[in-house]
Amino acid sequence: MSNTVGEQKLWTEFKGGSYDAFSEIYHLFATDIITYGFKIHHDEDLIRDVMHDLFVELWITRERLANVGSVKFYLFKSFRYKLLATLKKNENRIIKYEFNEELVDQDILELINDKENKLNKLEDTLHQLAPRQREVIYLYFYLSYSITEISTLLNVNYQSVSNLLQRALIRLRSLLHILLSLSGFFVSRLHI
Repeated sequence: MSNTVGEQKLWTEFKGGSYDAFSEIYHLFATDIITYGFKIHHDEDLIRDVMHDLFVELWITRERLANVGSVKFYLFKSFRYKLLATLKKNENRIIKYEFNEELVDQDILELINDKENKLNKLEDTLHQLAPRQREVIYLYFYLSYSITEISTLLNVNYQSVSNLLQRALIRLRSLLHILLSLSGFFVSRLHI
């Protein structure tokens, strides 16, 4: 059940006290949440603890929770907030924000597998981007979040997200000619 209507039905049942709906929500999104957590921080135990704490908190406060447009987005935003708050509390100092995403997935690798040196350049270039730019690219292209959703998730304004995407793509294009062959994939999402 991956559609928003199905998610909302589960959410309503969960808020009404259905443990089965709660369990279904957990199983639908836990793996994606943990994967996202690893992109923000490397400590597996911490990521799992925060995710489990989030779900325990959801269960305890279920009757007071609002209806949401997207359960997945709500869970990602809640998880991210909880993880960053936990990191800040545990380290009691400024957090070095890192976003470790190997953006190039299997589909893109298949497109350029005969050009291995270009792929290495692409990976190197992605790692030259600022962590926030890599995170925005991941959320936008890999998870297909809208700019509005990303701005809400990262707690920055819409224009900042749009600027991050634009600057990241301009930098990638200027450093690599390979992106021209992939431009249909990237540029179609930006409507430029």
